[in-house]
Amino acid sequence: ATLLSHGEAALSWLKRCGVEAKHAQVLPTNGNTSAMTVALMTAAKPGDLVVSEDLTHHTLKALCSYLELGLRGLETDEEGIVPDAFDSACRSHKVRALFVMPTGLNPQATTMGLARRHALIEIARRHDVTIVEDDAWGPIQPRRPPPIFALAPERTFYFTSLTKPLLPGLRYGWLVSPETLV
Repeated sequence: ATLLSHGEAALSWLKRCGVEAKHAQVLPTNGNTSAMTVALMTAAKPGDLVVSEDLTHHTLKALCSYLELGLRGLETDEEGIVPDAFDSACRSHKVRALFVMPTGLNPQATTMGLARRHALIEIARRHDVTIVEDDAWGPIQPRRPPPIFALAPERTFYFTSLTKPLLPGLRYGWLVSPETLV
């Protein structure tokens, strides 16, 4: 009964974030770094290339190094990753995963618009790239576009936690996986 109530609470929080998921898709984690690790380990294998914003999550470089993944930063503008930069990287290399922080990208605090999200998803689908979405701020920004997971659930790992929105010392979060990768 305890695990069921935790699962219901997770689904409720995720719904506030704009994510509709099934219990089986949700993995409780020790915060976003744990979720990021599991998502990258599932999306890519040693030697694969991950691309991200040119200035991204502070632990991504060390984590990719530890997991023996290549990492390449992509050009960004006021909305995040420039679609042409992502497409060019996919055409010139075998990109396995796109790591993205579409809402509240540090340190610029940028938010990716809906059209930009759709453009990146279309490129990811065309080149069969898995998307790893970090939504560290959860539902704090009330009028934000839907998460990428909501637009492309078949290829997106989505994670969020209670750390930034509620309590900095509380390391509890969730990783939502595409149904085919549960």
